[in-house]
Amino acid sequence: MVSKEVGVEKLAALRAGVVEKCADCGLCVQECAFLATEGSPKKIAESLDSGGSKKLLAAFGCSLCGLCGAVCPFGAEPASLFLEMRREAVRQKLVPGKLLSRLTAFERLGASRAFSLYRLPDGCDTVFFPGCSLPGSRPEPFKWALERLAEKIPNLGVVLDCCSKPSHDLGMEESFSASFGELKGFLLENGIKRVLVA
Repeated sequence: MVSKEVGVEKLAALRAGVVEKCADCGLCVQECAFLATEGSPKKIAESLDSGGSKKLLAAFGCSLCGLCGAVCPFGAEPASLFLEMRREAVRQKLVPGKLLSRLTAFERLGASRAFSLYRLPDGCDTVFFPGCSLPGSRPEPFKWALERLAEKIPNLGVVLDCCSKPSHDLGMEESFSASFGELKGFLLENGIKRVLVA
């Protein structure tokens, strides 16, 4: 669990990094609906001092796609700041727990026994881990990819489970760390050295 003090320090460091690197050139704003509404990363970072909780909540409008960092000629990484703003909003309990639990229902369903599978044949050190969405929403491409991989990798394992991305992206750091840590620990304990993702 991240303490409140550590979280505040991390947020301050990310904020300072964006303020320092963002030249307010507008390249990312042209490409992003969130930034077109909220302003440049520099303006968002600077407003954290005066915007309070309302500004923290604004970060939930970002898709965390990283496009802003990809197009930034100065090396700013605003998506990291926006994720940390979400985490701080969760730490401050600004997001209603009822809303978070509704949004993580998908994650719980994907990790349930009905939708998860761990097939690790003897000698398996590589697994195909497509997450919980691809096999359910696009079973044919999933099956095709699995068959092609199995042709190339003897003793390929398959893990169908949720990667806990909803908790991660919602800023629920503690929940994400617990779920993802359990998954990672299981794979390591079973000799898995390589995970192929979709």
